[in-house]
Amino acid sequence: MIESKYKTPDLILDIYSEFGQIGIWYCDKITGEEEISEEWASMLGYQACELNPMSDKKFAELIHPEDLERSEPIIHAFYSGQRLTYENEFRLKHKDGYYFWVSSKAKIYSWQENRPKLVIGTHVNIDRQMKMQEKLKTQTHSIVAAFSKVIELKDMYTKSHLENVANISVKIGRYMNLSDLNLECLYIAGHLHDLGKVQIPKEILNKTGKLTADEYEIVKKHSNDAFVILKEFDFGFPLATIVRQHHERIDGSGYPDGLRKSEILIESQIIAVADTIDAMLTDRPYRSKRSIEEVIETLISSKNIEFDASVVNAALSYLNYLR
Repeated sequence: MIESKYKTPDLILDIYSEFGQIGIWYCDKITGEEEISEEWASMLGYQACELNPMSDKKFAELIHPEDLERSEPIIHAFYSGQRLTYENEFRLKHKDGYYFWVSSKAKIYSWQENRPKLVIGTHVNIDRQMKMQEKLKTQTHSIVAAFSKVIELKDMYTKSHLENVANISVKIGRYMNLSDLNLECLYIAGHLHDLGKVQIPKEILNKTGKLTADEYEIVKKHSNDAFVILKEFDFGFPLATIVRQHHERIDGSGYPDGLRKSEILIESQIIAVADTIDAMLTDRPYRSKRSIEEVIETLISSKNIEFDASVVNAALSYLNYLR
């Protein structure tokens, strides 16, 4: 048995000691031996003897199909040496038929001929935390929907623009390999980045001609106006600041604070690019929409000047996909 051959490193136990029950799994990648602890099995309603010896096939039957597909590139990156540690969250099927969330971490503890040999990992039941997060997510989306209704009553274009920016921001974030939390943050911030425009008079908001200097100063207040509204809510991430910064530019030419480069949150930088893309691809009273080629040219010319190169490159990948 693998467990009898190797002493479980204290580090593994330290990582999860605050969480309570720890399920441990062992794998010898050279011999193919796999084994789970009694605690690991009991989380799923089994005894270890019912599941041992464990195998990749058995595990694939226990993990939720959606999570299995999502986990495959993470597992590949770990065993190929692209990642030093394995960290993932997924759902496992209990003996009674329901799925529950676990947090899994693993590390390669020995190598043989440049190949992983001993791998030891842990599972912790995080189902309660994940359900609480889902509840908070639902509440957050309800708040977003309420604000969206306010915006819709003010201006239908702004409402559709917010939806587009939210979706484009998430797509850019995916091309940048951002976490699910970052993507959720982008989705919400994209929906609310122009919330402050409810303060702008309609005659200025829908003006077909060029804005006067005074009118432009009124428009520029919208990012801070949104900040003032959103700062009263705790979304679990700096939503108000992200929205405040979405008109900042890395060369310091933006507003309201003239921030530069790393002073600007990455989510704000992504929304800034998504905002530009949708504005150019949409018909407006004062001009016709631009072609994708024109949008690409604009982004390329603004790379490392107004917009961060990594964000622009991700946006270009998205736009090339649309062509």
